Amino acid sequence: MFLLQVILLICLLTHRPKAGVYAVRQADILLHNLRAVLLNQALLEYKPQDGFLSLLALGENKATGSKSFISFAGDWVWRWKDSIDRKFMQQFHQLSELSMTATTAVNPALIADVEKAEQHEPLKRCTGCGAKVGANILKQVLNEVLGEKYYQPEDAVKISSDAGLIYQSVDALKTPIEDVWLFGQIAVNHALSDLYAMNLKPDSAQVLITLPYASQRVQTRQLKALMQGITLQLETLQCRFLGGHTSEAAELSVGLVVNGVAPDQPIFHKQGLAPGDKLVLSKPLGTGVILAAAMQDKCAGRIFNQAISTMLQTNEQAAKVLSNVGVKACTDVTGFGLLGHLHELCLASDCAASLNLNTIPVLPGSEALAQLNIKSSLYSQNYQALGLQQWPDSITEQARFYLLFDPQTSGGLLAGIPAEHYASLDAGFHQQFYTIGEVSNIGDALARIVIDDT
Repeated sequence: MFLLQVILLICLLTHRPKAGVYAVRQADILLHNLRAVLLNQALLEYKPQDGFLSLLALGENKATGSKSFISFAGDWVWRWKDSIDRKFMQQFHQLSELSMTATTAVNPALIADVEKAEQHEPLKRCTGCGAKVGANILKQVLNEVLGEKYYQPEDAVKISSDAGLIYQSVDALKTPIEDVWLFGQIAVNHALSDLYAMNLKPDSAQVLITLPYASQRVQTRQLKALMQGITLQLETLQCRFLGGHTSEAAELSVGLVVNGVAPDQPIFHKQGLAPGDKLVLSKPLGTGVILAAAMQDKCAGRIFNQAISTMLQTNEQAAKVLSNVGVKACTDVTGFGLLGHLHELCLASDCAASLNLNTIPVLPGSEALAQLNIKSSLYSQNYQALGLQQWPDSITEQARFYLLFDPQTSGGLLAGIPAEHYASLDAGFHQQFYTIGEVSNIGDALARIVIDDT
């Protein structure tokens, strides 16, 4: 009986309560030991601390706390807790840049037995048709995502039997985010925007997927999540999935060949702007600078999530609205930025345009990031493409000006609305579109695109 009491006492003395402090303190050792288990290396022993300071918020700027056998409470405890919490969270905004390892060899302990005979050094993997993803992976994923027995390989696919005229476009993206399911949806939106920019109805799509080299189990999991995102968005937009092709490379990317058919309404073109047309935009700018900041760990989560939300918005509804207000000229704002795509419209229509910088919508946080000189890698080329145009310093020194050259992933539609139609538009239209400028005669303008902030 005495021995049992001693054992119970020892258990009580050595037992650790459930507290976040232990999770934080054991993180480094846990990471080491997880790697060690995978690589058959020695484990490190974790020795948790005996006690810790406990602080609990009570509301109304008051808190209570305890340490060992001492307890205390009051507003000063709340200020103490608030200071500790803020200092801890600030560490996540001051992350050091991670360096890439020089070697790419895969440890044999991580390779499944059935894959031991394969070449596992990424730089020595085959290119050409030898870089395709295996048939077993394709069959498993497609049958799980699209239904049993979907996988029936064909050399070519029938697009349509009843459409009189089919338009085709192609687009591709390297993934800007870690969530491959969301990336699949964004890639679909980005590609179909080319069809919506011409007021076409999406009919069908084929995909070209490049997966990073990994084990068969990892590739299967990643391809399945990606295909679920792609097919979900295609089904939502009533666009048929026809098939595609897969390969391996250093980074994940998705390309789509999309086919569209002409509806009853007139088709939009890049030519057709006329002096007096009002320029409208369906989405705010800033996805390029936000994604660039996220790659550098300089973007707050709420700002990044808002950018993801706008990229997940399709241009289907925007195209439907524009088709009913006399639009002739339209394009989607993507890689060349707002000014680059507006310049294309102006050249095609032999006209000029004026923009009001203050009315151009931008995503929350994007101006602050641009002010920190964070730019997408395509920014410089977009700026140089319009380098012959001159704008006053009062414009070019503003952070919002930089966003005019920011490449947009799954950006909005930019269109010109004839003045006679614009005057009768209701509040519902203005809730969906931002009026950012006006089309003018090229003879009246010193530059193809004039920008002011009045």
